[in-house]
Amino acid sequence: MTHHVVFAVEGHPYDPSKSAGDTIVTIPAIGSNVRNVLARMPRTIPPRALDLLDVSIAAYVADRVVERRRAGWDGWQRELALHVPVREETAWRSAAGDALRALAEYLTGDTWHLDVHARTAERAYNPRKPLSPFPEVEEVALFSGGLDSFAGAIDLLTRGTSGLFVGHRGRNPASGVGSSQRAALNHLKTVHPTAELVSFFVAEPQKLGAEDSTRSRALLFYALATVTALGTGARRLTIPENGYLSLNVPLSLGHVGSLSTRSTHPHTIALLRALLAALDLELEVTLPYHHQTKGEVLQGCLNQPLLHSGLTHTISCGHPSVAGRDPLLPPAYRKPGQHCGYCLACLVRRASIEHAFGSDPTFYAYGQPGTFPESRTATLQALRRSLHTQGAKTDVQRIVATGPLEVPPADLLAFRDVYRRGQDELRTFLARYGL
Repeated sequence: MTHHVVFAVEGHPYDPSKSAGDTIVTIPAIGSNVRNVLARMPRTIPPRALDLLDVSIAAYVADRVVERRRAGWDGWQRELALHVPVREETAWRSAAGDALRALAEYLTGDTWHLDVHARTAERAYNPRKPLSPFPEVEEVALFSGGLDSFAGAIDLLTRGTSGLFVGHRGRNPASGVGSSQRAALNHLKTVHPTAELVSFFVAEPQKLGAEDSTRSRALLFYALATVTALGTGARRLTIPENGYLSLNVPLSLGHVGSLSTRSTHPHTIALLRALLAALDLELEVTLPYHHQTKGEVLQGCLNQPLLHSGLTHTISCGHPSVAGRDPLLPPAYRKPGQHCGYCLACLVRRASIEHAFGSDPTFYAYGQPGTFPESRTATLQALRRSLHTQGAKTDVQRIVATGPLEVPPADLLAFRDVYRRGQDELRTFLARYGL
C-alpha cells in the first residue's frame, strides 16, 4: 500500500492517481518561518535550490505524518509518494529526482516515489518590518545544538573564517533543540560577538504529527544549509560530526539498516554530493572531523576554555524528551532537553568529555553507568558486548554494515581506525565504573 502525501502549496489543487487501497494525506500548510528567513538572503537563490528545499520539506513532513507502526508492512518500512509543485519540472523528472529518491531511501529505509508538477504561482513575501540581510560569507556550517557542532563553530570562528551557522527546530519544545542552539550561540557570542545563527522552524501540521523516528531530518537540514549557502555567497557547506558516530556502527544485528541513523554516514554524503551535482548547484561539502573520534574533536578544538565552559549548553541525547515524560524521576529532572545518559549518543558524549577533560559537568537524568534502572540498560549491555568482540576482519565487517564505503583503501583503513579509537574511548570510560 502506497501512502500519497500531497502538498497543496499556495492552495494549488492536485489530485494524484492512486491504486485501490492506497491512502492520501493532503497537507494544506505547514508550520514554517522559511519565507521570513529567505527574505534576508543577500543573493538570489537559484530556482532548483528552492525546489530542493520544497521537496526536502515535503519528505520531512511525510516522514512525520505517516506512522511507521501502522503504515509499514513490517512496522518500519513504508512506501511513500510525494506530490510536490516545483519550479523546474524537467530537472526533477530525470537525474535530480533519481538522486533525491536514492538519498531519501538510504536515510529512511522506505520506498519513495516523487511526482512533481508545475508550480503555477509564487507569492512574494512582504514583511511588516524591514529585515536586515544576512552577511555574505565564505562558509555555512550546520549547528544542531550538539557538542560536535559547537566545537566546529568555535574552530570556524577562531580561524577567522566568515561564516553563518544553520539550525533547524521542529514543533516539540521538550526536545530542547531550539533552546540548546540559542544557549550555545549566546555562549559563542561572549568571545565572538558577530556569530550569527540562521534559525529555521519547519514542522508538520500540528494535528498530523504521528511518527517520531524522522530519519529524513538530515535531508531537510542539508537543504536548509544549501539555500543559506547559495543565498549568502558561501561556496562551502561544513558538516561538523565525528567519524565514530558518522559510521554509526550497529551494536547488534538488530540495529542494522535504517534502524540505525545514517545522517552523516559517508554514503549519505556521497549521495548528497550526487544530488547537488544533478541540480548543477556548486557547493563544496566538507566533513573536517570524519576521521576523528568525538574525544579527538574536543581535544583538538582551537579554544579549549570556550569549549569547556560551554559544554553544558549543548545537547547530544538521542531522545531528550524521555526524561521529561518519566513519572518515576524527581520533578526537577523532568525538564525539556535533558540528557538521559544511557542512550548511545549520551554514552559516546560522556566517554569523549572524560577523554578530553577528565570529568564531565553535564547532568544526566538516569545517573551513572551501573546504576541505570533495569529498563534502561539495553544499550549499555549491547555496547559492552560489542566492546569485547573485535579484530581486523570483525571491525571491517561492522563498519560496512550500516552502508557502503565506496572510498579508497587508505580511507577505509582510516574509518576502521577511527572506529577502533572510538571503541577504546568507550571501553576506558566504562572501566572507570567497573563495567
